[in-house]
Amino acid sequence: MNLPSELEQAIENALRGKNLSALADASQQLSDQYRHRENNQKSLCVPTSSALAYIAARMPATYAAVSGVLNNLCKDCLNLPLKVC
Repeated sequence: MNLPSELEQAIENALRGKNLSALADASQQLSDQYRHRENNQKSLCVPTSSALAYIAARMPATYAAVSGVLNNLCKDCLNLPLKVC
């Protein structure tokens, strides 16, 4: 699945001129934080480098997964009988 062009352009703009090696390191650190955080933690505060790493490494796949689920949900809902009260 392709990202919408506006989102793809925004990602490219956010990553332009960034050190890809540093982003790869930040991506690994972010993954490690996700895996090792306590269940009771409500949020995960991350530095800008980690946010950019997420954008580069995870956002396209996350977008595709969520989009696929929502598309399937919409298709399934079309087949449900409607009950008028």
